[in-house]
Amino acid sequence: MTAKRQIAFIIEDSQIISSIVKKVISVYPGIEIFEFNSGEDMLIELEKTTPNIAIIDYFLAPEDQGKMNGVEVLSFLKNRNPNVYSILLTGIGDDQKIEELSAHGFDRILFKDNEDVFEYISDSIREHLS
Repeated sequence: MTAKRQIAFIIEDSQIISSIVKKVISVYPGIEIFEFNSGEDMLIELEKTTPNIAIIDYFLAPEDQGKMNGVEVLSFLKNRNPNVYSILLTGIGDDQKIEELSAHGFDRILFKDNEDVFEYISDSIREHLS
């Protein structure tokens, strides 16, 4: 029995973080990975490709630039695939804000400043795929 093909979108404006996340999840067979540095770039590919997995940065650009944030990105993804497995990456440490973000339907919220964040991403993907 072959594993179901998985498509992962990484939406992260830091090229370093995006590259590390890609390396972490590329060890799982059958995952095709797409990287985007903005929600707007992701929307172009979303017209052609529907992801099963999304790893999304909350702050994709300064809010005063009018760019999409991670919650808005998730909304577009969920409209396309309500079952998309979503991980939010954030540097926000405010408990009230985290509770608010949880209400938007992310499957996991992980903190970028946690030294084990990439291990948690790997664990989350492994659990999702099993």
